[in-house]
Amino acid sequence: MLMWQDPDALPAKLANFSERIVGSLAKRASYVRVLQATFSSVRNWEPDIVHFQWLPFPLIEYQLLKSISRGPKMVFTMHNVGSAHEPRGGIRSLRRREAYKLFDRVIVHSRYSMNEALLQGLVSREKLSVIQHGALTHYRDLAAGVEKAGGERVRILFIGSIKPYKGLDYLIKAFATVEQLYSSSNWELCIAGKPSYDLSSLKRDIEAVGLRDRVNWLTRHLSEREYAELLHLSDVVVLPYTGIDQSGVLMAAIGMGKPVVATRVGAFPELLTSGEHGLLVEPENATALALALHQLVESPCQRNEIAKNLAVLASTTLSWSNLAKQTIDVYEDVLRRQHSYAYA
Repeated sequence: MLMWQDPDALPAKLANFSERIVGSLAKRASYVRVLQATFSSVRNWEPDIVHFQWLPFPLIEYQLLKSISRGPKMVFTMHNVGSAHEPRGGIRSLRRREAYKLFDRVIVHSRYSMNEALLQGLVSREKLSVIQHGALTHYRDLAAGVEKAGGERVRILFIGSIKPYKGLDYLIKAFATVEQLYSSSNWELCIAGKPSYDLSSLKRDIEAVGLRDRVNWLTRHLSEREYAELLHLSDVVVLPYTGIDQSGVLMAAIGMGKPVVATRVGAFPELLTSGEHGLLVEPENATALALALHQLVESPCQRNEIAKNLAVLASTTLSWSNLAKQTIDVYEDVLRRQHSYAYA
């Protein structure tokens, strides 16, 4: 199995527009060289199956995929399917959709994603397999040695790239509601991650309701170690998303055993049982979000019980050994179908 890293996941810290353009082109040129070398290796090595994880540049990748489509069987993991991640229209979208048809099997992480892929006409039903994403337990090692100091306030964490569908505006309204209803509530909020839009109005909203001393902003790209340490230091992770397929933040929270308050969107209700792994609320409902957050803030016993349940989930259903076995089963099924067609 050959793999390469998604170049869009690499951090780029550039000072001005011209440098961003040059840096972006250099990053893409580097990726193309790696991509060409990878496909050359596929042709020389002649593997039975090649498993792909991303198609960030479908205009290039489609042609390379087509060039090996009569060779090894090809499997693709479609990590995100929903409209927030799979924009429609344009040549890039068209090429990506054409590329999906070249794969012998497409893996998605939930029944929600499977239904969404079918609804959008991305993949035929017989080519789809559902395998959940694994709990990201490696953050425990990255945070090893970091001491969690005691304190009166319960630490609530909103982390990850800050985009409109992440629902940060509803979260701020929720905390204003918490403060209005329960002025003695002992909480503090950390908002951490690189924003894709201007947060000035949200910061003014926090000032207006007198929550400045309760909210810490860390709005920049985070290293993996910083990400792990912030998770380790938190008591609750909040995901007030208005739409999503599956979430790396959620998988990291599960891997770290952090109670979650999340919305009932995408695959979240498939994976989390409300009251057992955290609390689920309806999206875009700041009042319901406020009540759920207050409940966990005021109940350390419930937080401890949820943490235990998450540890079980991470070591069983979402363990990498379990998911690896399911993935191997997919490979074997793809090859078995190939052989059955050959003798039909």
